[in-house]
Amino acid sequence: MIREITTDPYIFEAGKVPFQSCHASNLAQLADGRLAAVWFAGTREGASDVAIWEAVQDGFRWGAPRIAAKDEEVAHWNPVLFQYGGNLLLFYKVGMQIPSWRTHVRDLKTGSMREINDFGPVRTKICIAADGTLLAGASTEDGPWISYCDVSKDDGQTWTRSEPIRLIENGQPVEEARRGLIQPSIWESEMGVYHMMLRSTKGRIYRSDSTDALHWSDPVPTELPNNNSGFDLVSLGLGHMILCSNPVSGNWAARTPLTLSESFDNGLTWETIFTLEDKPGEYSYPSLIFAENKLYVSYTWNRETICCRTFEV
Repeated sequence: MIREITTDPYIFEAGKVPFQSCHASNLAQLADGRLAAVWFAGTREGASDVAIWEAVQDGFRWGAPRIAAKDEEVAHWNPVLFQYGGNLLLFYKVGMQIPSWRTHVRDLKTGSMREINDFGPVRTKICIAADGTLLAGASTEDGPWISYCDVSKDDGQTWTRSEPIRLIENGQPVEEARRGLIQPSIWESEMGVYHMMLRSTKGRIYRSDSTDALHWSDPVPTELPNNNSGFDLVSLGLGHMILCSNPVSGNWAARTPLTLSESFDNGLTWETIFTLEDKPGEYSYPSLIFAENKLYVSYTWNRETICCRTFEV
């Protein structure tokens, strides 16, 4: 059972910010308990003026948006916040075209930045395993869409890439450009047992499982519709999970409605429990975190603003 306790769903008021378009938010709870959000914004997605923006919720109100990263005069994409111990890291992609993306990591406390090529999370939050291993859902779109799990055992200083996780048809990996699986969301159900769900071009969310994070089972379609758009999930423990997605089947299908679904069997079966948006428009790319019995959900609202909703669980 969930109950919404949102006071104001909008992080900022549309039309009163110095950018025209915003997308791909990501949430994290800071060490002091405040909530932080990041997203990319500029003239339009892919434009050279697109930067990574951030805002912090102080109590019940969001502070004014500000630029968190603008390293080059090229498009920035898909930020991921990572609060880990005393560190607050921001992962994001840099490059005018998706196949040429490079991953930058910025320490938001010190301002230092380093590049880690194409390793690290592509859109969804990093999973911290029970033994402290970091698991980042990664993917590439240079030709066929291929997913990976990037693994770090030294707090994100270095990464090892898993074997590729590919869409299989008729027993063979798909080789056609712009078809496949991307943007995995990863969780650990018990120590050393890992799972991911993946965005697909096949009208369904796919799933893969692993016991070492480097070798994954052939992905299979789930019962969950997918419109070839981003989704996110969070594990609450003991097989209890929440998913936020557009329950629409099709390749590049509509990005409305946007709903929350719940599973009590580690993601094998799901039931829709809440509709966030159901009007015409684009409500997409959600980010979910669970902290202190509260579920926080952010998402793109018509590319005009970012919504953030809060639920008691």
